[in-house]
Amino acid sequence: MPDGHSDPEKNQNDFPNDEIELIDLLRVIWKRKFLIVGGTFFLTSVAVIISLAMPKIYSIDTILEPGILN
Repeated sequence: MPDGHSDPEKNQNDFPNDEIELIDLLRVIWKRKFLIVGGTFFLTSVAVIISLAMPKIYSIDTILEPGILN
């Protein structure tokens, strides 16, 4: 437009639709549920095996100094 005013319809079309639908995210999660559950189970199993395979180390350090009783 020659008068310097911008066209509101043109400004709306300049930007792509950036909305994210929650239902689309839930569909992706539901589609990949076995991958999510399987990966969680696998990593938990690995952590348990490593924890049980590590040697048990219990240690304590103490310094006893005699005191003076009045």
